[in-house]
Amino acid sequence: MMKGERGFTLVEMLVATAITGLVFSVLGAAVHQVVTVPEYGNDRVTALHELQNAAYWVNLDGQMAKSAAGGATLVLTLTDNSTISYTLAGTD
Repeated sequence: MMKGERGFTLVEMLVATAITGLVFSVLGAAVHQVVTVPEYGNDRVTALHELQNAAYWVNLDGQMAKSAAGGATLVLTLTDNSTISYTLAGTD
């Protein structure tokens, strides 16, 4: 080596490579979270919207009913003597 030339030692290169690998691992995990969490969130928002929609219609029918009978099936009798039945089939 000529006088005044400087370089990196093997130890310095290994430490720099390890730190770079650690930084990229953390960034990779963060990118993975950014990509997967919105999909989970969207499914949850969709399910919540469907539940709110069903609750709205059951509430509306319940307000119009003159009587209700429960059990395995909810049967609402309206003022014109027509009936509305709500039944749980499995998880639907």
